[in-house]
Amino acid sequence: MLQVTSQAAQTLNRAREKEGLPENFGVRIFAAPDPSANSQQASVYGFGFVEGPQDGDAVGQTDGTPYFVAPEVADSLDDVVLDVADTGNLVLTRSGTTTT
Repeated sequence: MLQVTSQAAQTLNRAREKEGLPENFGVRIFAAPDPSANSQQASVYGFGFVEGPQDGDAVGQTDGTPYFVAPEVADSLDDVVLDVADTGNLVLTRSGTTTT
């Protein structure tokens, strides 16, 4: 299942607070439509704050930050880590891969 680092959880918490959402809201990761027909990316993911998981979502929590992974992307995010890159952006990397 997707893992979320403490740094990523803190970043998500700050974003949730900036949106004025309650502490019980978590982030949901789901399949997003490909914004470009010529995209070289294998997968495109969407992120959004929600009050709770939808049916079939995998549920996780890091440092009090809940996250929900939609069933259609759960397999592709197995052994993946949501982290914060040196640029401050959230990034998805395979376990054991370093971020830059």
